[in-house]
Amino acid sequence: MRARLLDRAITGVFNAELQEHGVKLSQLNVLIAVARLEPAPPARVARALNLEGSTLSRNADRLRASGYLDVEAGEDGRSKLYVLTDEGGALIEQAFDGWKRAQARAEELLGDGGVGALLAFARERPYEGRGD
Repeated sequence: MRARLLDRAITGVFNAELQEHGVKLSQLNVLIAVARLEPAPPARVARALNLEGSTLSRNADRLRASGYLDVEAGEDGRSKLYVLTDEGGALIEQAFDGWKRAQARAEELLGDGGVGALLAFARERPYEGRGD
């Protein structure tokens, strides 16, 4: 229960900073992952972000509707690939300062010990979601 509260509190810090850009942290993370992996099969993006496929799909649908993400057919014609649009790339750049402010605020709230403990915990426990 405390972990959920911590997650919501930190996510809220980021979402407040990103609100002016019309994007949530979860959506910005998808855009950044696609930009780094492009062209990216959804399963690969889900694994990179430790997301269930359905969660990724919901975020991707919203990003597509906003014009930030596109879907192309894979080489086999059956699979799909996520591709960042020019608007999506611009959004990442525009939102970066807000993300940095949120990161600093989260670190301030957690303190050095809290940040270090969370990072160590995350490294020790790999995500067990399927991501497909």
